[in-house]
Amino acid sequence: MQLGVAQAQRQGLFPLYGAESVLLMRSLGRQRPVVGLESVQTQLSALLARDDEEAATMVRESLAELQRPQAAHTLERLTRAWVTGDLKDLEAHAEWCDCVNTPTERESYARLVDGRNPGMVNAIERLHASASVFAAVGALHLVGPQGLPALLAARGFKVSRVF
Repeated sequence: MQLGVAQAQRQGLFPLYGAESVLLMRSLGRQRPVVGLESVQTQLSALLARDDEEAATMVRESLAELQRPQAAHTLERLTRAWVTGDLKDLEAHAEWCDCVNTPTERESYARLVDGRNPGMVNAIERLHASASVFAAVGALHLVGPQGLPALLAARGFKVSRVF
């Protein structure tokens, strides 16, 4: 992951200036609580390998992905889709990212993106029962039939895009 962040920095993308930092500062300035939609354990379960063999495979495949010449272009395209709000391109991410080619990559992607959405929807619904909610999530959680907007709409929430 550190190597991926380093690659992003070479392209002018710095996590320090990311949305998370901006949103945290705004919420603190407005004295609004910041509440996680997931536990640390839930995130670690999605991010970390389940055993040594899977860990070795994930490291090997991640390093190979970073060495591919098109890796920088993939990150640039993802960033551009996020910046412009191109939901169609974000929804097709798995088709063009060249990052879901092996069984390990497909399982990891499913775990990281769609696999976490039901838990986040549960948290949003629980929080919404007692207060208004502003939920900030990664862009890939917002697209597709298993994306947060679709899951929230299925539970009766009125979902509208603000851009």
